[in-house]
Amino acid sequence: MTNFSNRACWRWGLLALLAVLVSCGSPRAPIRDQGRALQIPEPEIVRDSGPVTFQPFEDDAVSGTPGIHLVREGDTLHAIAFMYGVDYREVAAANNLSPPYTIYVDQELKLDADATGSAAPSGASVAAQSGSIQRRPIDRRPSAPATGGQIPLSAGSSSGGWQWPLAERGLTNYRPDINNRLDIEAKAGDSVLAARDGEVVYSRPFGDGEGSLLIIRHDNRYLSAYTQIGRVLVETGERVTAGQPIVELEPPDSGPPMVYFNVQRDGAFVDPTVLLP
Repeated sequence: MTNFSNRACWRWGLLALLAVLVSCGSPRAPIRDQGRALQIPEPEIVRDSGPVTFQPFEDDAVSGTPGIHLVREGDTLHAIAFMYGVDYREVAAANNLSPPYTIYVDQELKLDADATGSAAPSGASVAAQSGSIQRRPIDRRPSAPATGGQIPLSAGSSSGGWQWPLAERGLTNYRPDINNRLDIEAKAGDSVLAARDGEVVYSRPFGDGEGSLLIIRHDNRYLSAYTQIGRVLVETGERVTAGQPIVELEPPDSGPPMVYFNVQRDGAFVDPTVLLP
């Protein structure tokens, strides 16, 4: 009886040892959420043939404060408001600016009255360098303003006077998902035309072969923007008339030349086809 008990204990001990060895040699079960497994997809990069947005995010970063725009050479109040999609009158009021809305290089502008920061009152100047804000004495201003102020335009409504920005156009594509943009196919050598009488408030190339952006103020409510690759024929501050050539188109690397046309009313992008004949 004693021998049987010893043999039984030995067998159970052997089985226990084998169980331990098997469990140690088996791969461990994965640790996961008891619900649906978490999946993190790779980011998808969506590219478009034209500019996706006008908003100059790099300027907002340079200022170091959200809601603050650091004025660069060539900026105008109307162009700044246009690119951020706000009414220029709101920006003027937030910064105590009065006509002709003269602004200065390195001046910080609040984009709305709720923006925090140290936007300068009218006539004062601010320099923001290396993330720190340094105020200059009030009797010292930059050597030259960013703009010479605005040229008076009619304050009337925009009814009438609009025309297509190309005399001969190919296919068109309305993009309500991209600032109500109108994409217009053109030919190399064609001229982009001012869609209505007004004043050029922004004229700047993006870089070699990357196109340029022009913004024209038509009255106190309407502005139009033209983005394309070509030789710019007008300068900021210049008065233009409807149908006047403002850009001579150049051939892109591939495909036909394109003109990307936007219209803004009271700070909001609108459907250009409603205004065009």
